[in-house]
Amino acid sequence: MKAHVNLAIFVPHQGCPKDCIFCNQSRITGAERLHRYTEAEIKKMIETGLSTINRNQNVEIAFFGGSFTGLPRSYQRLLLSVAQGYIQSGQVHGIRLSTRPDYITPSIMEFLVSYGVTTIELGAQSLDEEVLLRAKRGHTPEHVEKAVATIRQYPVQLGLQLLPGLPGDTLEKSVLTARQTAELAPDFVRIYPALVIEDTELAIVYREGMYHPLTLEESVKWVGEMWLVFLKAHIPVIRMGLHSSEDLRTPGTILAGPFHPSFRQLVEEALYKRLLKRMMEEISDTGSTGILELTIHPADETSLRGRRNCNLRMIEKGFSGQVILRLDPRCSRRQMNWRFNHGKEVLLTFLDLNFM
Repeated sequence: MKAHVNLAIFVPHQGCPKDCIFCNQSRITGAERLHRYTEAEIKKMIETGLSTINRNQNVEIAFFGGSFTGLPRSYQRLLLSVAQGYIQSGQVHGIRLSTRPDYITPSIMEFLVSYGVTTIELGAQSLDEEVLLRAKRGHTPEHVEKAVATIRQYPVQLGLQLLPGLPGDTLEKSVLTARQTAELAPDFVRIYPALVIEDTELAIVYREGMYHPLTLEESVKWVGEMWLVFLKAHIPVIRMGLHSSEDLRTPGTILAGPFHPSFRQLVEEALYKRLLKRMMEEISDTGSTGILELTIHPADETSLRGRRNCNLRMIEKGFSGQVILRLDPRCSRRQMNWRFNHGKEVLLTFLDLNFM
């Protein structure tokens, strides 16, 4: 199977009816808010991106950053027509875009598909009415459901973007949103824990002490619980945590909130910790001395070990024997085979974890 890659072009804060309280697309994407690209600029960005991409990859030109289908139709047509030329030349296989759930209709879909759009990501953020209202999102859960139903009538991949930790949100609401999202059966999901970005309304209420963002530890727990929902529903979560653009790393851009450049790894580390604790509970029934063998996929080694080997140190505190860690590429990701004192091998996966 060919690897997938997005050739991202950011069209920030264009097509949106107003500012949601959490949004400052200029800072999030590092692009000017109202700048409109010319045909030459679009082609230059695409050509630059293509020069770095392996020919054996499936490439989508991805228009991110704003509500694409809310742009003036003439500007949409310019962006899409340039991208379509690269589909026709065989250099890319499709077009990806992000938009609002209330900016999807059958006529809009007909227009998009005619230019070769292959993937649409909807900024659902939450499926809780109170959370959406307090975020001044301007749409309801019903808009999300209607948009999903409309998109499903066309040969287009569907992604949903979720934003846990907004004002009024709770762990229970976020997990319920994940379950309701899973019932909509998107092809993939992105989860971005809410951050306080400078020059947003959320920054104002944060400074006034009326909003307390999630801590990093809380967000790891919340997203881990949400991810378990999607794992059990066999829905890929292709991104956890906001991408670290150059502007986001500028001091003063992120005022507060659970930003971490390796956020997904933190979530995986936390879930592996839970697996290891479960394993140790089973070992404690037979004794704590002997040889413990763990086998995982090589790509999961960092997550299983944890930061500064914290997960392995946890095992060593409750186990006086020898711990042997083996890496085997034949293992599936996010699973662990363990054996104690040369006994029967036991398989544990993230799917074996119960919701907290």
